[in-house]
Amino acid sequence: MELVKRLGFRYLWVDEYCIGNGAREREIHISQMDSIYEGAVLTICALSGAHKHLGLPGMSSPLQVAPQPYFDFDSNRIIATRLPRPLHDARISPWNERAWTLQEASLSRRLLCFTDQSVFWIC
Repeated sequence: MELVKRLGFRYLWVDEYCIGNGAREREIHISQMDSIYEGAVLTICALSGAHKHLGLPGMSSPLQVAPQPYFDFDSNRIIATRLPRPLHDARISPWNERAWTLQEASLSRRLLCFTDQSVFWIC
């Protein structure tokens, strides 16, 4: 919810809380998910979340800064780092193993994706 607040949005749909537990209510909401994803300004995806209580990296826990390896060549420091591969990270994430994510990914106008190491947009 902190991210939604920081982005300036007033409303948030969270499947877990917005889809009712009653069989009929659940059936109605699930049949409307296409409209919900299509109508959303953006869909927030926790790609690295093994379960719902982990939160978003950098939002619910402090950012972790990893030391970067470097090489000194005649007093010129060169940093060697691995660039993130966001689409690869999305394909191998626990998020990609869930049934509803195909609908989420294909119907949302914008995805704001969080991994352990990066944040990226898919538009």
